[in-house]
Amino acid sequence: MIEQTYIMRITGLFRRATTELNRNQRGIVGLEIAIIVLVLMGIISMFTVPDLTKKIRGAETGPASGTSDLAESTAELVLIGGVVGTEDPTGSFVDSIVFRLTPGGKSLRSVDLSTEGASVAYLDDFRAFDIPQGQWSAVWRRGNGPILDHSEIVEIRVSLRSLYPPLGTRTAFAIRINPVRGSVLTVRRTTPSKIASIMDLK
Repeated sequence: MIEQTYIMRITGLFRRATTELNRNQRGIVGLEIAIIVLVLMGIISMFTVPDLTKKIRGAETGPASGTSDLAESTAELVLIGGVVGTEDPTGSFVDSIVFRLTPGGKSLRSVDLSTEGASVAYLDDFRAFDIPQGQWSAVWRRGNGPILDHSEIVEIRVSLRSLYPPLGTRTAFAIRINPVRGSVLTVRRTTPSKIASIMDLK
């Protein structure tokens, strides 16, 4: 409705202009016609662009097709049970982190946790780095590796013995598992106020 009103106004101006020119017995040259056409096209485009923007936004907020299908086809890692920390030989710091994983999500696809391609990272408020190969391991408690299939369980053990400064008390940290195939999982925990031989990290 607004578009029609503006177009009618421009049409009226155009008619009045041509009438005035006819009164003065002066013809409209090609350049004047081109300018008038460009002005009309510019005004019409002012209304068509917002409509196009609305359509694009509607497509973005509508049901996703390819992206959602890809997300559903990618297996997820799910933490099962608790996250356990062990103390170092001096009893002052956290020596290792142990937890168990299984595939989850809507898909039954497997997760590739082979130590040659998968990576494990340590993060806290001051540092973030990959744990070197040989300082983390994946032990299958149900099934056989290195592919973690549906209903299988793998135990991840991360050694923090070479961490400097070492992981002490009341420290928030995260262990990030990045498999060769499958979604990334980040396990976040905080060390307790007192280091013990076996710690159930929360």
